[in-house]
Amino acid sequence: MFCVNDEFDISDNLLPKECKFDLIFDYRLYSFILVYELVFEFEEARLMQLLGTDYKDQDKNNLYNTVRNLLVKEHNDSQISVWASQVIELAKMKTIECLKLIDNKRNHEVKLLNNTGNITFFYQADAANQGLKEAIFNCNTQAERVSYNQTIILDNDKVSYRFYSRFHSIISNDRSYYHRFFPIQYHIQYMWFSTAYFINLMDELNRRILIDDRNKSIEKNRVVIDEYINKFELLRIQNQDMKSLFESDNNKIYVPMESKWNICNALDNAQSYVASFKDYLERSYQRRMESTNTKQSKILFVISCIQLMGLVSIWNDYLSLSKVRQFMYTTGIHKDSQVEFVLSINTWFPIVLFVGLLGFMLYSHYNSR
Repeated sequence: MFCVNDEFDISDNLLPKECKFDLIFDYRLYSFILVYELVFEFEEARLMQLLGTDYKDQDKNNLYNTVRNLLVKEHNDSQISVWASQVIELAKMKTIECLKLIDNKRNHEVKLLNNTGNITFFYQADAANQGLKEAIFNCNTQAERVSYNQTIILDNDKVSYRFYSRFHSIISNDRSYYHRFFPIQYHIQYMWFSTAYFINLMDELNRRILIDDRNKSIEKNRVVIDEYINKFELLRIQNQDMKSLFESDNNKIYVPMESKWNICNALDNAQSYVASFKDYLERSYQRRMESTNTKQSKILFVISCIQLMGLVSIWNDYLSLSKVRQFMYTTGIHKDSQVEFVLSINTWFPIVLFVGLLGFMLYSHYNSR
């Protein structure tokens, strides 16, 4: 099933004791990464036979795609090797154990995304061997989905390094280049996946917000957006920290990769996307609050009207003209005074006060709108 060009079985060339995998947890972005390392041993004639191809690998069965098929699922129904399947299940189990340490009440589910494998081939061979080098790079080129997509990173008698899309190739007899370049390869793949993954999450969140823009939903998603902004900032800081650790290899090795995969622009675009989306949520939240305040103002207006009606009733009971007239004659206030003038004040003052308060409330209500 996993034969190169549907003909050559490479299982006998695999060194199982030297194969390994690592499950890496990134506490800053709260993500898990599964890293494989497979080791094969070939005689040069055998390797040249496996690399030999002069056509586009439409069937995805040349050496590069065969190794990828052992580890990576293209689709849900794709078959991978038994060893890779066991590794994935073990990684899922360990991941759930880690997540339960944080929240043991939640039913955690872990899923490995399809088509997320990016593979680098390191050949411990002579970089000056022109025939072998051409065969390796030709096989790498044919395995890619996009033609003419290679970037020459280094090319001399000690090491030859080509950067593509799905696959990448390094040739050198000096194994120190393996330990020198693979952290760079890991980081560029990690940065590409992280930016693309978070932008997809933001697209999905944006879709949900446009469908459901209720106050409760907006407030909940504002918190999520803040978390994403923080994660993007951490991702940007991590990228700068790693570039400083690469030292001289930053400009010679990492920057050409970063430029080819458009990492810096992806980070900037993602940050602008998130910030703009947050502003949209803030405006939506403010509009909702204004609508709520308008409703509250109407309710308060109705309550005020009811209170004024109650005040009129009180005036009717305690400030009627008959009671005022009786009070004036009883106390003698009417002596040496204009009775009708006093009665007029007691009659019209509540009316003027009522009309003034009513006009003030109407003015405040329509002015706020």
